[in-house]
Amino acid sequence: MKSPAFMSARLGLSALAAVAGLVACGGDSSVSVTAPNSVIPATAPGAALAMVSGDTAGSGTTFFNATGQGFVLLSPDGDAPTTVVHVADNTRGRRAPAVNEFVTLRYERTTAQTVVPLTSAVAGSYQTLVGGRPARFVVAADGAITAGSTDCKLSGKIELATLYGGAQAVSLQSANCGTVANGTFSGVVFTGADTAPAAWQLVAENGASVLDVLVYR
Repeated sequence: MKSPAFMSARLGLSALAAVAGLVACGGDSSVSVTAPNSVIPATAPGAALAMVSGDTAGSGTTFFNATGQGFVLLSPDGDAPTTVVHVADNTRGRRAPAVNEFVTLRYERTTAQTVVPLTSAVAGSYQTLVGGRPARFVVAADGAITAGSTDCKLSGKIELATLYGGAQAVSLQSANCGTVANGTFSGVVFTGADTAPAAWQLVAENGASVLDVLVYR
């Protein structure tokens, strides 16, 4: 699957500072970051590579479960990190970063993709870059994330049983991670053939900004 940052994954950890990433998109303080602010057409459960109109972000990947809940991850092109996340609940969604008007998405083309859910085998030590700073952390067999010794701290939980088309829900707390605000992000983690050599990809949002990182063992 060629979702945002997948092409970057092939460059390996030595190039992570240049290609993995964080995209912080400032939100408008006059717009609620929690209220629905997008309309998302119904789609079949699963993961798909999507060309999307109706939002300036352009293209990306969709992850939906059987009840219409999921995520639409968008970026200007297939090689760039995610810049916009739509958190969907049936046909109503919440766009991050929020905008001053409802956004109505339209799928111009979708292609089903295979995403492999993480299991208890995810347990281990990992590293990534967040806000320009290295972050090391440990994931337990139940998905719990514990911050390591680096200045940038990431902690939280991967909900291994909460699936969106093969992707899994994640909640994340960040602290002292450069350009990333301290606080809570929520989103998805996922892995597939095209994420190699990264172990998995994490895309999350806090209502005003979007975090997209490649995670390495």
